[in-house]
Amino acid sequence: MKNTPLLTTEELIHFVDCIPKEHELLITFLYTTGISLNQLISLKEKDLRALEGDLSESLIMRLNSISKNEEDLVFTQKNGKNHTIYSIQKILKEVQQRAGLEGNVNLFMLRQLSIHLAYRNI
Repeated sequence: MKNTPLLTTEELIHFVDCIPKEHELLITFLYTTGISLNQLISLKEKDLRALEGDLSESLIMRLNSISKNEEDLVFTQKNGKNHTIYSIQKILKEVQQRAGLEGNVNLFMLRQLSIHLAYRNI
């Protein structure tokens, strides 16, 4: 089994601080829910209802602020096109570079982030 390096709490907080506003909701949703990239890129508005009990009120309010038709995807690119796994990975890589972090930020690390933030009430 491959060892995935963990980030320090300070690195995790710095990572969050480096997320551009335009991607903040997407990345927050990703690490808060632990959803896979495949699930994220195909998530529709109507699917959010099933998750509401597991989401914070502030996250629900932010998601409702971008609410669209029930059949529309929740997260799309700036140009209106659907996200792909590659486009999400590219966003994560850009944030990682902005934060000056080594290695590869992956979903495991984002889940670690969620645990740290919940533990520290951040």
